[in-house]
Amino acid sequence: MSKPDRYREPTEQTEGVLHNEFHAPRIGRLASLGPAGEILVEYEGATRVARSTTGVSRSELVKPENRGRDVLLLFEVGDPHRPIIIGLMDDPLEHLVSMEVAPSSAKKPDDVFVDGKRVTIEAEEEVVLKCGPGSITLRKDGKIIIKGTHLLSRSSGSNRIKGARVDIN
Repeated sequence: MSKPDRYREPTEQTEGVLHNEFHAPRIGRLASLGPAGEILVEYEGATRVARSTTGVSRSELVKPENRGRDVLLLFEVGDPHRPIIIGLMDDPLEHLVSMEVAPSSAKKPDDVFVDGKRVTIEAEEEVVLKCGPGSITLRKDGKIIIKGTHLLSRSSGSNRIKGARVDIN
C-alpha cells in the first residue's frame, strides 16, 4: 500500500535551500476550513492544508472565533507545503483584557470536550456539579453532599454502603 502524497519522502527536487529554511518553527494563522473540512493555515503569503498533533484539539481549531489566531507550525521534512500545527499561540494582551472583565460577565464555556481516560477537577474549597434541582457537592473537609428529587443507585454487582455509622431515615 503506498502512502498518500502528503506523506511522501523528500527527494532531491524537494530538498534544497528553501526547505532548509523551514526546519525551524514558524508562526502562521488559522485561515479557514477547506471544502473537505481540512484545516487551512496562512504563513508567508501562502495558504496550505495543515495537519495537527494530538495535543491540539480539532474542535478548538475549527471554532469561528479562533479564525485568524496565531498558530505555531513545524514542517514535515522541512517542506513548506506540509505544515503541522503544534499549538495555538497565546495572546498576552488577552490576559490583560480578561483580568479587567468582571467575573460575573466573563464568558462561560458552552461545552467541555474531554478526550482522555481520566478527568480531574480540583478546587481549594468546594466543587459543585449542578443541574436543575440536583447537585453533587464535594467539600475540602471530605464531606460529599448529593441532593435531588429522586436518587437511584443501581448496580449489576454488589451495591455496598460502608461507613463508621449508617443512618437510614
